[in-house]
Amino acid sequence: MVQNFYKADSDSDIKETLANILSKEKYFPLTTGQISTNLSKIINTKKNSQILTALTELQERKAIIEMDSLSGKRYFSTHNLNLLSERILHTLMLYHKKHPEKAGLSVSEIRKHLANDNQKKKQKVICSDLLNFLISELSQNKEIKVQQNIVSLTSFQPATRHINEKIDQFIHRFQQEFNFKKITEEELAEIAKMPLSNFKTILNEMKNRRLFIKIADNIFIDHLSLRKFKEKVKEIIKNKGQVHLKEFTAEFKVSRQNIYPFLDYLDSIGFTRRVDDKRVLAESKNIFVLEAGKQTAETRSEIDCRNSLTNQKPEMAKKECV
Repeated sequence: MVQNFYKADSDSDIKETLANILSKEKYFPLTTGQISTNLSKIINTKKNSQILTALTELQERKAIIEMDSLSGKRYFSTHNLNLLSERILHTLMLYHKKHPEKAGLSVSEIRKHLANDNQKKKQKVICSDLLNFLISELSQNKEIKVQQNIVSLTSFQPATRHINEKIDQFIHRFQQEFNFKKITEEELAEIAKMPLSNFKTILNEMKNRRLFIKIADNIFIDHLSLRKFKEKVKEIIKNKGQVHLKEFTAEFKVSRQNIYPFLDYLDSIGFTRRVDDKRVLAESKNIFVLEAGKQTAETRSEIDCRNSLTNQKPEMAKKECV
């Protein structure tokens, strides 16, 4: 069998052949070893020094680019790189036009879009290292922006009016079903009547605007329900003084397990505070306590004084704190 190669007459032959090899790789950058293997099938040379020199000169001419990866240095055609960049930008442009309410595409979704080629039924998937390199380059050139793994054109802003309508619809439905119980993002998406992938855009926007608050894992409340909750807690404490957890469960008609995270959240934002196993309003200058069925007010200094004299008789402690 006759070998299909020829002897390289000059370095220019090697450079031309290398450029031709790399131009045929549309989705995968090649290592030096892979280039050497492909080159040896065409021309009769095994000198790595010649190959490295040729690669360096091609980089200087900006005919190819060099990438760093876990497998070492890899090389890719600049022309093909520009074509892929244009495809990414075009893909984002079409996506924004079709879905003006969404923030953009994830990197994995862009990868799938690049793999779809109308001219070919089967298309190779782009190398992850190459795609990450492209995303990084486009981001540095300020042609795209990447936020929380979501890629969009720099000039793009989600359609606010459309998003606002979706948010209003969701919060209205959520309020009707709110019961202090745990709820997953999948269940929230069902309330919104949207696929989870679409709903996450709305969810992130609501969180950013503080319209929808995540209290704990799978525990959420909308801003209107939170306002009503705070108003009722304030009313209960003003009427009863210091309020125990079981009294809140009776007032709201929910279990201790369900209401506790919400009361704890009010403590964390400084709306209420704990006094032993009861709660008072954090803004109150006086602490309300119940004594023999009668509501009285004691200042913080009086409470501290009384606590410091717990070993004395009650009558003596009260007398010394007056």
